Amino acid sequence: MKQNIKTIDYEWLTKPTGDPFADIGGYVIQYLWNLYPDKDIVELIEFVTKIYVNNWEGKLHTFF
Repeated sequence: MKQNIKTIDYEWLTKPTGDPFADIGGYVIQYLWNLYPDKDIVELIEFVTKIYVNNWEGKLHTFF
């Protein structure tokens, strides 16, 4: 996995929290990093957002 951003604790992103919603997000991050080791966290977020919006026609709330 690419770790371009020095202010992010990358281990924290995939560490179990006890919150099922947050934990599944960590598992997804780890899975995607195994598939796309050349991407950093920002590139992974952009990648899955495009799938959500373009392929699944999901709507993102303007808050995000």
